[in-house]
Amino acid sequence: MQGKTSADNIKSNDESLDAVRKIIDDNRAERGNSISTGFKLFDEKYLLSPEKLIVLAAFTGVGKSALALNIMQSVAAQGVACACYSLEMSCNELSSRIISSVANMPASVILNKRLNDQQVQIVDNAIRKVKGLPIYYDDRSTVDFNRTIRSIRKMAKTKGIRLAVIDYLQIYAQVSDDAEQSISYMARTAKNVAKELGIAIILISQLNRSALHPSIKMLRGSGQIEESADNVVLIDRPEAYPDNKVTKYEGEFKNVSIKNTAKLILAKGRGVGTGSALVGFNGVKTQFYEIEQTEAGNYQEQTEALPF
Repeated sequence: MQGKTSADNIKSNDESLDAVRKIIDDNRAERGNSISTGFKLFDEKYLLSPEKLIVLAAFTGVGKSALALNIMQSVAAQGVACACYSLEMSCNELSSRIISSVANMPASVILNKRLNDQQVQIVDNAIRKVKGLPIYYDDRSTVDFNRTIRSIRKMAKTKGIRLAVIDYLQIYAQVSDDAEQSISYMARTAKNVAKELGIAIILISQLNRSALHPSIKMLRGSGQIEESADNVVLIDRPEAYPDNKVTKYEGEFKNVSIKNTAKLILAKGRGVGTGSALVGFNGVKTQFYEIEQTEAGNYQEQTEALPF
């Protein structure tokens, strides 16, 4: 007979079966553990589930950080605590992007321009709408990856975070003598920490620009990224590179205009398969949002991802 084990971190098969049964009951009662993002590709495939490592990858300038921030903001709007670690942007810059998504004003204008009275009022209204979101930053922890991991553990304990965003992998690797070995270590560590803490982690990664459209083979630095990730989502936004003169998407959605749109590609989905979806992109807000297909086969804006 299987009984309970003495060690806290060891479970019997019976205990795991009971846990699975509870998950089934929670899902039936709409108390599922998967975090809703406002994006169908993520939500219908349950990508942001506990213990999952999601790698979000794209070419430079396509909007990796923007999509991660849009997801985090949508998650936080539901009262779910999140932590964000960015090596490129300070907490003030990240917050200005959140304000921008509501104020319909570029973050660069909010931070750098002398605003007139009307603009100040718009920004103040936006601040009131997003104030109270359970989003946490720790700029001091981004000096090295191990410090970031320690901060995530602390945030899980003290703030109850269920989602952590790390932006981005290759910058951390630049401080190492062996970048590929460092990337392997960081990808594996991120997965282990997600599993240990029972949270979802979004790990942003660069892609090598060896073709006009992204593929999972372009993950920069190490095959260990793909191996460690539960899910790999690629962003294809040809509009970001007008010099390439690309006017169509590859494969699915090839008849859809690339203007103000992007294609999300689930290139790896552990246990959920692969797939793709078309989303809208607002360059002023640096915001991705859902769009829907009409009966005529065209796409139109459905609703922006953020509920503000």
